[in-house]
Amino acid sequence: MESHENLNVLMCEIRPIVIYDRRFCFEIYTGQQSQVYQAESEDDMMDWINTFHTSKSEMIQKRKSPVVEITDLPE
Repeated sequence: MESHENLNVLMCEIRPIVIYDRRFCFEIYTGQQSQVYQAESEDDMMDWINTFHTSKSEMIQKRKSPVVEITDLPE
C-alpha cells in the first residue's frame, strides 16, 4: 500500500536511526511528529538522506535569491 504525504522540507530534519530488529531505517522529524522509514539497503538509505539534504539546500538557495518581477518591458 502506497501512501502520499506532502512535507515542507524546510521545516523537517532527517537522520538515520538504529532499531534493533530493523536495518536501514531513517527518521523524518517535522517538529510536531516523527515518522520512521526503512530503505532496502544502506546505499538506498543514504540516497534518501542525501536527496533530502540536497532538496533542502536548493530550496534555501531559492529563498535567498531575490525575486524580480518584470512589469514594464521596453518596446
